[in-house]
Amino acid sequence: MIQVGSGAAAPVTALGPGAGAGDAAAGEGPDIGREVSAGGFGLDAGYPNPFRAHTQIRFALPRSGNVRLIVYDVMGRAARVLVDGHTSAGTHQVSWDGRDDAGHSVSSGIYLLRLETSGLVSTRRLLRLRP
Repeated sequence: MIQVGSGAAAPVTALGPGAGAGDAAAGEGPDIGREVSAGGFGLDAGYPNPFRAHTQIRFALPRSGNVRLIVYDVMGRAARVLVDGHTSAGTHQVSWDGRDDAGHSVSSGIYLLRLETSGLVSTRRLLRLRP
């Protein structure tokens, strides 16, 4: 398990080597996997995106190491720490429920998703729509 936000455990799913773009068997949409390649480094912008209740975020690591995956608001403030800890090499998936580290639902707007590991950085935009 990877540690999340206020110390709670978050399910980060390690996906097998055949989990490529648009893996219909896994029930994923057509956009997931576009930025993530097997054996490389990458971060998807989430599916669905824009999202209302939750979004699935996939990322790939070329080697194991310490990983930080953080959601920032447009002012640069950390809204939610999704992953902060040692993660194995390969493709992984985590879900964000649109809540901040305190458990409050974030407002509608643009959020930046930033993945950092071993000198590698990737950033993607997420759009949150609230009913």
